[in-house]
Amino acid sequence: MPHMQDDFPLLMSTLYDHAVWIHPDQEIVSVESDRSISRSTYGSTDVRVRKLASAMDFLGLGIGDAVGTFAWNNQRHHELYWATANTGRVCHTINLRLFADQIVYIVNHAEDKVIFVDPDLVPLIAPLAEKLETVENWVILGDQASDALPGSIAYEDLIGDQPEHGQWPLLDERSPMMLCYSSGTTGNPKGVAYTQRSTYVHTISNLANFAMGPTDNVLPVVPMFHASAWGYPFEAVTQGAKLTYPGPDLSPEGIVKLFAEEKVTFSAGVPTVWLGNSAIPHRAPRDRYVFDPSFPLWWVGRAEIDDQVVLDGAWDSPDPGLGHDRDQPDRLDGDTQATHGGLGSGGSTGPIGDSRASRHRSPGEDRR
Repeated sequence: MPHMQDDFPLLMSTLYDHAVWIHPDQEIVSVESDRSISRSTYGSTDVRVRKLASAMDFLGLGIGDAVGTFAWNNQRHHELYWATANTGRVCHTINLRLFADQIVYIVNHAEDKVIFVDPDLVPLIAPLAEKLETVENWVILGDQASDALPGSIAYEDLIGDQPEHGQWPLLDERSPMMLCYSSGTTGNPKGVAYTQRSTYVHTISNLANFAMGPTDNVLPVVPMFHASAWGYPFEAVTQGAKLTYPGPDLSPEGIVKLFAEEKVTFSAGVPTVWLGNSAIPHRAPRDRYVFDPSFPLWWVGRAEIDDQVVLDGAWDSPDPGLGHDRDQPDRLDGDTQATHGGLGSGGSTGPIGDSRASRHRSPGEDRR
């Protein structure tokens, strides 16, 4: 008896292909290393993702090989997420906030064969290059190589003449697709491998907890070099949502400007991000920032949240945000708290829930 029709491996490429097929014109906005803004679509990005996948073949990267990224939240990092996931390479997102000796340790421990670097981050990693034992190639995420990394290749040159990769390989769903290392722990950073299956289940289970769709615009403030940006690049694409990547400008002015100009409806970051952002609308002229009235939520990572984290009055909306444990996004515990927009200093906290379904609850109502 052949397998049932619903017996298939849980691979990220299936979510990706569905999104590109159904939403080819959905937009991706990206602030680049030079602070310029690029705009693309799922369809045009797919061409680049497939060219990058072929370029990885050209570089000699096989299934299971580690591909390092040293980059901000931007278009090319997005392409790396999907080109590695869809072809069985392991994306090792290097946390640029780590100490130099920790970066050397995790790159050598992961056995990265190539590292993709944003141009403005080259000065941070170039001094470490000689200590990185397994790195064979350096790729600069732009249209120019860097003299600071001899033999480096410009990303646009690398993918330019490559053919588009065809059908994605049928991988083992339990094979690794991403490698993340801890920060702030004793001793050396600890590595955790995310598998195709775990990431697929994480994506679907999180989307079951809140509404996100093609009419949303997702801006992940949480870095793509930390815990896969809590999975939002995968979740947004799965649902066909617009993506807005903030790049290196994480200043309150830069983030709030993107919120207003791109009509962001969903964002996520740690409390310190919202503390800085909360004052911007009050310092600026009242008509400078016009926010999307459907902006219902922003997610806050695990930390003690006080009333000042609430973006009081900035969005004139009663919609609640959702709590988010940054290390285990699908787990609920006492540290997971919600921030309610538009409730002033009386903002309340509560567990995860459906923002649209619970938006009309009063601040004092017990959401448990």
